[in-house]
Amino acid sequence: MYFKNTDSIKLLDSDLSIDELKAQWAKLALQERFNVVLSDEDAKNSIEILKSFNVN
Repeated sequence: MYFKNTDSIKLLDSDLSIDELKAQWAKLALQERFNVVLSDEDAKNSIEILKSFNVN
């Protein structure tokens, strides 16, 4: 199977924590889909904001 996006494969093969992976994945997805570049801090903050909306 051929994977077009090698950056996503590298990210999945990394040894990041779950929270770090989420932040890096958000950065990658936003950059590839919308050409929006976030800093690491902004990516982490966006994940925290999304977590706050997850009300059980």
